[in-house]
Amino acid sequence: MAPKKKILRLDDSFLEPEELLWLITSTNDDYRIAYFFNKYFKFRFYRCADLTYRLPGRKLTGTYSVYEYKQDDMSNTWYLLSNKHENGSLIKKSGNVDFLLVAKGTPDAVDENEITSRIRKFPDVLFVQQVDHDKLGNIGEVLDMLEITLLEVKKARKMKEQADKNKM
Repeated sequence: MAPKKKILRLDDSFLEPEELLWLITSTNDDYRIAYFFNKYFKFRFYRCADLTYRLPGRKLTGTYSVYEYKQDDMSNTWYLLSNKHENGSLIKKSGNVDFLLVAKGTPDAVDENEITSRIRKFPDVLFVQQVDHDKLGNIGEVLDMLEITLLEVKKARKMKEQADKNKM
């Protein structure tokens, strides 16, 4: 008699995503939305880089603005990304969404409902919704490209600082 096979399944219900995501539709420009986050949330968003992304299924690329704020007290990093470019949207399946807000780090320290309700109070915000990763097709790829872009920016800054030190 052959032994019975046991199948072990990983219970991933306790795993939380590393990022929280919000979709925002607004008539404001990116710098105005960043300003409202700075004003109403006491963030310190700054424009850190542009994300150049090859649009899925096309040979075209788009350049999307990226704002960053590192929240020291809760070990979260927040990103505000533009979603629109004349060549297409950064996020597939995003419809008319203009911006993507990402909270990366410790999501349990973030009150998702409070964030959503406060963003709705921004002038000229038409829509805001917190979404799950699986509802946005290429979000993993976009977040990976964002991380690579930010690492390249940090590396370039360090090289420039080192070159400046060597000149002295």
